[in-house]
Amino acid sequence: MSVILTDLGDEDHGLKIGNVGWRNTVDVLGPFGLLAPERLDRLRDTWLGEQVTEEEARAIGQCLVADVLSGINWSGAVYPPFDYWRTRRVDEVGQQRERDGPWNYDPDTQWASWLRSFAGFCLTCKGFDLC
Repeated sequence: MSVILTDLGDEDHGLKIGNVGWRNTVDVLGPFGLLAPERLDRLRDTWLGEQVTEEEARAIGQCLVADVLSGINWSGAVYPPFDYWRTRRVDEVGQQRERDGPWNYDPDTQWASWLRSFAGFCLTCKGFDLC
């Protein structure tokens, strides 16, 4: 299962993350105090149909940039490899292979890249809904 964030101003602008990753993302937002605890609970647990306004999205993006993302050593290996976002690959004989071995990437790399993408999305969207 995944959570899909869709820009309220452009339905072709969006992000997708797994349920666990989304819940972890909401947990990162809690200490910023931007959203009421009840709202954070809804976003974490019953997110379907929830909306975040443009102002809330901007505040989230700004807090991520100023706080969490400013503490990351961006000269390190924090960007995923070119083919990171695929989940399956067709091998030389045409069979699909699950992501394993060399296709499993460091969670620290994934997390930093996700937060950067999420912050960028928040700073450029017109608010978003979750489905």
